[in-house]
Order: sequence, then structure tokens, then C-alpha cells
Amino acid sequence: MSQTVVAVSQTSIRIRPATERDTSFIEELYERVETTGAPAWHLVGDDVVHSTHWLPAVLAGQAEDQVLLVAETPEGTRLGYTWVVTLTDFDMTSPHGHIANVGVAIGAEGQGVGSLLVQAGEDWCRSRGLTEVTLHVYMDNERAHRLYDRLGFQDQWYQMRKGLD
Repeated sequence: MSQTVVAVSQTSIRIRPATERDTSFIEELYERVETTGAPAWHLVGDDVVHSTHWLPAVLAGQAEDQVLLVAETPEGTRLGYTWVVTLTDFDMTSPHGHIANVGVAIGAEGQGVGSLLVQAGEDWCRSRGLTEVTLHVYMDNERAHRLYDRLGFQDQWYQMRKGLD
């Protein structure tokens, strides 16, 4: 992943649907996103795989209940992506949007790319008649917590995990 800083203006950032040519960019960034702030058990062991098995189906347009969006400069430099899905939680009766992932390239961090991607995900949800959006974030990913707080997200619950022998 390139660490070159890309100076961008929020007004010049374009958000577009991802295509197959974005595959390697998303796969590389996904690995980083899935380990930022992750608990130690998530980072080690043979059974820990940061899988992008979902990526081909989304890029091929086979999943109408989700979207993958890419942020880029007018010159085509990719800055980040977001993956948004439609879910119905076990305690809900209506579907809602769920921001499954937001990734911003290292060189583009702190320039509003993440905010624009989240807002684009919210717009996608609204366009489908969804009235709320959720997301998960690792407890130790403080930068993401600050972003989501600024964007109006509120803590809902803690999800806990225990491995079984």
C-alpha cells in the first residue's frame, strides 16, 4: 500500500461504484482495515483469515442488497472504499443499512475521505428506503470511533466473543 500523501479537496473527490479493476486495491486495504484496532485474538492463529470472499459477487453485481463504492481523485488515484449491505438484525423486523467496511488509503487519511464514503453509504441506504444505518468498529480503533461520533453514530451495544474448545 502506497504511503504517499495525496493532497485532495473534498469537493474534488469522486465516489463511484467499484469495478473489477479495483480488486487489488480493495483487498490490500481490507487487510489493513481488518487489523486496525483489532483485539489480539483476531490477529493470530491459523483460523484467522481476513477474507474478501464476498468481493467477486459484489463486483459482479450479483448482490443487489449491497454496494461497494470507491473514492478517487479526478485523476483516478484511489483514496478509499466502503462496503454497504442491507441487514435485518435478530431483534428487528425491518431491514436497515449496515456499513460493513470503510477503508482509507494511508496517504489520504485525515482529509475527509472517510466522511465522504460514510455519507455516500448513507445516501445509498436512503435511496433504497432504509431509515437507519449501523456499523461495527473495533473497540481500540479510536480514530474510527472519533469519525463515527462526528458523523452522529451512537454506541448501541458491545459484541463479545469467546472461542470454544
